[in-house]
Amino acid sequence: LYSSIHQIEQSADNLIRLTENADAMAKLSVGLTKFRKIPQDIHLVIESCTQKFESLLDQHRLLIRAPKKLPKIPFDFALMEILLNNLLLNAIQYSPPNSTIELEADLLDGSFVLSV
Repeated sequence: LYSSIHQIEQSADNLIRLTENADAMAKLSVGLTKFRKIPQDIHLVIESCTQKFESLLDQHRLLIRAPKKLPKIPFDFALMEILLNNLLLNAIQYSPPNSTIELEADLLDGSFVLSV
């Protein structure tokens, strides 16, 4: 019974995320949403996203590599959060159980690089 309830909760969470993503992308494509590029700490987005997936990460190890001294980077927090949520969800869903998911954020040749 617990397993069934857990699966239903995961499916509901996935549906909510898909709906939110579709809504954000639709608004962006018709110009209702504007990019709000504000210098921000990427660690806040990483923390927000990894907390959302704590329950899904129980079968994986998450390795985060992001130097603490990264400068603030101009980006739209909500859109970056959607992007990272999608990357993490794909990694969780399509990686074998007990594998390591690596999330890396760094500067490379003056450009910000985020990889999962």
